[in-house]
Amino acid sequence: MGSRDNYPPAECWGACLLALSQAEAGNLSDALAAAEHGVASAASGFDRLMADLALGMVLVAADDPAKGLSRLSDAPWRTERIGAFYFAYAGDAAYGRGLVRGGQIEEGTAWLEDGMRWFDTLGNRRGKCLSMLGLLEAAAKTGDAAQARLWVERTTNEAARAGMRGVQAEAHLIAADVSEQIGDLATAMAENAATQALVQPLGWLALEQRVNAQARRLESKKRS
Repeated sequence: MGSRDNYPPAECWGACLLALSQAEAGNLSDALAAAEHGVASAASGFDRLMADLALGMVLVAADDPAKGLSRLSDAPWRTERIGAFYFAYAGDAAYGRGLVRGGQIEEGTAWLEDGMRWFDTLGNRRGKCLSMLGLLEAAAKTGDAAQARLWVERTTNEAARAGMRGVQAEAHLIAADVSEQIGDLATAMAENAATQALVQPLGWLALEQRVNAQARRLESKKRS
């Protein structure tokens, strides 16, 4: 449907949804291609909003925070106005993570905390989980292991209730990195094992490859 049926909205929406699913699975080059197609095929104001949010989220996920923030900033949105629309609440969290990845950790943390509180007020558990994952990433980036462990526990518990296995896996993966950085290999390996148990049923090859690479690195350090 879409390009085959000459129905531009379906083409744009399909490309945007494909972009986000590929990004979540870790297939970032495919995600970027799909998001750019979504932007190119956007015909209405709503299409352009969704496509800008999708491309911005993919760029942040692909560690290009400057371009991601620029694209997200151009979209006329925020959760107070759009509420439970997925592209808005996921875009809100992606904006905060983009600030964190771009080195604006205090600004990103404030943004994510504000989003987390707002989503909690709305009862939007999925949006809250994505904001919490960003706060975990911020704590990890500062090297605050104690704060990171707190966010791991909170994020994984909330994500389990929301049925967001991918968020749970990402949280444990970040936790393993933090433990590795402070030399706590036993905890790092336990976190990696938790990630593997979550990732395998998802079938996300790119994420599974990251987890396996981490496991090999930890095993090598254990032997040395």
